Amino acid sequence: MQKMTFKRFLEGYLRSLSKNNTCNIRRLVEEISENHRLIEPLYLYSSNTNKTDYLMSLAKNQSFYPSYLELSQNYTWDSLLSALEKNSPNIGVGYHKVYNSYIRRRDTSITDNETKKVLHKRIKELQAEKRISNYRIYTDLNLNAGNANAFLANCDTGRLNLDIIVKIWMYLKESDKRAS
Repeated sequence: MQKMTFKRFLEGYLRSLSKNNTCNIRRLVEEISENHRLIEPLYLYSSNTNKTDYLMSLAKNQSFYPSYLELSQNYTWDSLLSALEKNSPNIGVGYHKVYNSYIRRRDTSITDNETKKVLHKRIKELQAEKRISNYRIYTDLNLNAGNANAFLANCDTGRLNLDIIVKIWMYLKESDKRAS
């Protein structure tokens, strides 16, 4: 799985907010009158992709133009990113919300992997205690054998999502002793 970048996050975020599922700056500017949630991520996206001048030319007659103008005059992309990282009060709250959403999304995989490792240890303990084989687990739960074995035998955390791992753990917690 590729590392989440701020640009990739912004593209997905804009698409999810847009009624047209687009990252096209012109279309998004036209859509802002109906969807004000696009204002901050659109500016961040255009700044990240070096299209701030283009955005500014499209937004000239819009109500949000003054805030865009102030940001473009005071910050380059690198200084804007630095201000967001330092939680600068000079940047609007909406911009911080977008950045904090990115940080949570980016760090989710790290947290999930730590959780998966802890669950793997508990699963192995329950498996040994209840003498349940990998085969019995992935057969009873209808899981992909290769992915389940990679996780169960080698703690390959990339092969199963957290929901499936919790499902395995619950299965083992609730099962009676079984022969392998």
